[in-house]
Amino acid sequence: MTSLAYSRAAGPITLGPSLTRITLTGAEAGAPGVVMRGVESGRRVYLVVAGLHAAAPPGVVYGVYVGLPMDAVPGPDNPFLAGNLNFFGATDLAPGRPAGPVTISLDVTATLQMLASKGLLGGPLDVAMVPVGVPATGSQPSLGSLTLVMQ
Repeated sequence: MTSLAYSRAAGPITLGPSLTRITLTGAEAGAPGVVMRGVESGRRVYLVVAGLHAAAPPGVVYGVYVGLPMDAVPGPDNPFLAGNLNFFGATDLAPGRPAGPVTISLDVTATLQMLASKGLLGGPLDVAMVPVGVPATGSQPSLGSLTLVMQ
C-alpha cells in the first residue's frame, strides 16, 4: 500500500451525537492529483480509520461520508456515503482494561471518482461521520487517525 498525502492524525478525534466533520489535509501540493492518478490507473483508494475506541458500546453505527457538501442531507442513498463503521471490539472490556486498537478500511475509490467527475476533488478533503440513531450516553466514541492509502 502507498500512503497518500491526505491524512489527519492529531487524534483522538471525538465523535459527537450528530455530524462530525474531519478535514484531511495534503502534506504536499497536488495531493488530489496523486489520488486521481492512482484511481485512473485502476488502483484502489482506501480510507483507513485507525484507533477506534469507545468507553462503552455506542449502540449505533456511523455513516462515513467523503466530500459531503455542507447543505447535503446524510442518508443511506446519499452518493457521498463511503461506508459505515461500528465500534464492535473497540470498547473497554472492564474498568481499567481498554480494548486493543481497532482499524478498519473503507474503499472510497468510487466516491473519489464521483467527486472528481463533479470537479469537487481539489484541496482539503472533508470526511463526515454521522451516527445512525442516537449514541448511548457516556459511550465517548473516538478514533485515532484517518489516512488515505492507495493499493
